[in-house]
Amino acid sequence: MSVQGVTLAVGKKGIEFFSQSLLSGAAVKQLQNLAPPPNTINIPDFTQAGFGYLSSYSRFKIDLSNGRLNGFNPAYSSVTQGTGGTPAGNQFQLILSAGAFSATYDWRETYEVYTCFNSGDMAPPACNTRYPDNTYSYNPGFGGMTVTVPTEFVYNAATNTYNFNVTAATGAASGATANIPGKSAVNGQTSAGCFSRKVSDSTASAISNIDFKTPIGHILSGVLKSIDGNTDLGNGIKFNYALGPDGLGFPNAKGVTVGATGVASYNGQAYAGGTPPVLPIPAVPADSDDHYMNIYVSDWAINGLSWAYFNAGMLNLTVRPADLPNPAALKAATYAAYEPAFAQYGMAALTANITPLAAPVTVFQQVWLFTTDAMKLLETQLPASVYQLLLGFSGNAYASQAKLEADLTETGIDSQYFTTIENAVRQKGKVTTQSMQFEILVENGATPRPNLIFELQRTDVMTDLSLGTTSTNAQSMMFSFANAGNMVTFKSTTIPRFSKQNFGTILWPVAGESSYAAAMQGMGQRGVAIPIAQGFAFLMTHSTLSIQEGYISISCQLEFKPSELPVDMRGLVHTLVNRRDEETGEMRLYAIAAE
Repeated sequence: MSVQGVTLAVGKKGIEFFSQSLLSGAAVKQLQNLAPPPNTINIPDFTQAGFGYLSSYSRFKIDLSNGRLNGFNPAYSSVTQGTGGTPAGNQFQLILSAGAFSATYDWRETYEVYTCFNSGDMAPPACNTRYPDNTYSYNPGFGGMTVTVPTEFVYNAATNTYNFNVTAATGAASGATANIPGKSAVNGQTSAGCFSRKVSDSTASAISNIDFKTPIGHILSGVLKSIDGNTDLGNGIKFNYALGPDGLGFPNAKGVTVGATGVASYNGQAYAGGTPPVLPIPAVPADSDDHYMNIYVSDWAINGLSWAYFNAGMLNLTVRPADLPNPAALKAATYAAYEPAFAQYGMAALTANITPLAAPVTVFQQVWLFTTDAMKLLETQLPASVYQLLLGFSGNAYASQAKLEADLTETGIDSQYFTTIENAVRQKGKVTTQSMQFEILVENGATPRPNLIFELQRTDVMTDLSLGTTSTNAQSMMFSFANAGNMVTFKSTTIPRFSKQNFGTILWPVAGESSYAAAMQGMGQRGVAIPIAQGFAFLMTHSTLSIQEGYISISCQLEFKPSELPVDMRGLVHTLVNRRDEETGEMRLYAIAAE
């Protein structure tokens, strides 16, 4: 099945935010503890002449071991997207930099020295050979270091995961000062400056060969692998994010794009309804755009969520008197005066069963929403007397212009104001329709219980688009519902002498509507999951959502929440501390950036 239900585009600022968030604080501080590799320096033979003696040094070797760094404070510097790689543009170069620092080594020097002493008379010189083995502490200094980390951003189809492959990591130490131990025999040779440079250059080379690749690679790949290819929304509902037809792209080496399937599933069965879309890729945010990402979410993905929620039975409800704010709404005696057939059951309780007959279906169309902003606008556009009549519409939603105008007419609002009102409340929207059975059972102890069965056609308008985190820690596009209408039709009954077939229209608002609306809101709070690495969350104050034809467009920023990283990554990226939650009083782990 060729499908692409969710698409993303990440710009330069998003790439920089991701890189800087992970390679900062404790993440880079870890590099302080990296050990410089051992190093061996072979010194060419040399001679040393003094008053009455001549020494020849050979097989001179310096072994540097047990290296450690002092005052090494690397910091994130920059990230640059390159034009190379497969596909072109998937390579990124991370740069870290450190100021002046030093190292400490155990210095061991071994050599052979042949020394001859001249006694000053005609006697031959006295000569001897020694094999010293001396150890010192060695503390070379460096003016700074630049660490270059080339990476490749790739997708692994076999595991349905994304990854940054750190292809190498090289350090370039600069401004090396040898600080050769004062008692080292090297200091006695005639070209001390040359030998000092050899030692400092060799030491700088060893420092530059520190293994930065492994720890940096572990941080980057660990977080990226946390982008779950099957995002779990609970109750067996998941979203799969394998690559779609457009796959992983790097347009003009100026950003990253992802075409993902966005297929909902329930207990392993994938949604296959409707016509699977191939959603277009959003434009990459411009360098000047404060948003990090642009995202498109298709109506097909929303319908997949509704299908999975329906199959999970999350919309099947049983409502009893105790479930309602007014329990009398489900008591037979309450309705005996209106429908005498209920008198035979005295104070018997009623049970309402609400069963959807099919999954809700969402389509994009024009809607009319009496939002707070729309009402404020209309207050300035309408005569006070007309606005007074319109106050009863506040919060209403309409999926039909004809129904809106019928209600306006019934309320006594003259048709000359219809255009003004409709222009203020009209917008692109998402309308959800569904069919369900509304059954009333009389709890009189009989088997089977007397019942009333109605069919209900329900219409809702999706509202309050937002981005948030679900109870399962998934990042999701969420929404609410405003009910736009319920049409209740009598189907059958086993209650003797029952005659009021419009009874369902009276009973549904008091016995079923509030409970079912809550179930629908629960589905909206699951929302459509969006593939984002753990530890990163949508920043709602800097995000915008708009309804387009067939999809929802999202432009967003992100925030970094280290405490929500995978457990094995938290300590690598930020320091965790125990603090008391101000609201609950409980001790919780919080992540703080290392200074």
